[in-house]
Formats: sequence, structure tokens, C-alpha cells
Amino acid sequence: MSESSSCTKAWRCGTVTPGVVPACPACGAKTTSSKTIRILGWVLIAIGIFLAGLMGWLTVYLSPTLTRPGQDMGGLGRWTGTGDQARAVLNLFYAIIALGCWSILVGISQIKTGRRHRALMIASLVGAAIVGLLAYEANNLLRGEEEAPPRLVQPPPMPSFPSPDKPRLAAPLASAGRLGR
Repeated sequence: MSESSSCTKAWRCGTVTPGVVPACPACGAKTTSSKTIRILGWVLIAIGIFLAGLMGWLTVYLSPTLTRPGQDMGGLGRWTGTGDQARAVLNLFYAIIALGCWSILVGISQIKTGRRHRALMIASLVGAAIVGLLAYEANNLLRGEEEAPPRLVQPPPMPSFPSPDKPRLAAPLASAGRLGR
């Protein structure tokens, strides 16, 4: 594997230069060596294994209770939320597992090629955005049941009868000015 340097402005420039050079010959930006990118690939693999492994274990452990809301599962406990809340939590778990597996694949690609690929970076950002949206949705569903605002009961509208303690004016106010003439 020969050493090369990739421009850090990969979105605009993306130039790959043979050998280790401190600056991109095309745009003058800082470069990253292929050795550093390979090391970051190993970091991505470790992060992916951690995410996929931890969330996979949590999914296997919690899925019996999440798929049967309201039922006591013995030592596993009981999910007291609704079915929609359980589905939102499981969808979030599945998305994090998928992001972890994707991280492993991107890390393998970086180790093999020594380069970052734009399409893989964009797909990673889209995956992270999807995880963020699913987390937001799950959070809203979980908080919505616990912190529901108190329901205000409106009394029925009152009929518009005159009050007995307030006297009624016999004549409108406009005609009161004519009496003084």
C-alpha cells in the first residue's frame, strides 16, 4: 500500500496526491495521509462494533417486554407504555444497529483504500440524521404520556339574562344628552 495524501476539503476539492505532502497542490488546504485515514477506519470499526453490539444486546434483552406492553414478563419486568411507544423505541434501536453496521463497512472501506469517499460520508450523515429523527420521535412519544397537560373542563355557556342587581337603563346613553336642553 503506497502512501498518499487526501485534501481535507473533500467536499470541494477531493484531490489525492501520491506521497505525503502537507498541503493540497490543487487548493492549498491541509492534507491527511492515507495512514491517518486507515487509523480512523479502525476507530470507525470499533465504534460500529460498540454501537451494533450494545444496541443488539439491548434489543434482544428488551424485545420480549417491548412487544407485549402491559404484560408482566417475570424477571424481565413489564413495559408500562403503549404499543406505539414500544414500536418507537424498537425502531430507534434498529436504526442505531444499522448505523453501527454501516460504520463498520465505512471503516473497512477506509482501511482498504486509504481514502474517504464522498458517497459513504453522505450516507453516514443521512443515517445519523435518521437516528436523530427517530430519537426525537421516541422522546416525544415517551414524554407525551407521562407529562400530559391537565384537561380543563369548560363550563357550559351562561344564558345572557340581565342581572337582577344591576338596573336597566330605560333610554340609551345617546338620548340622555337631549334631556338637559
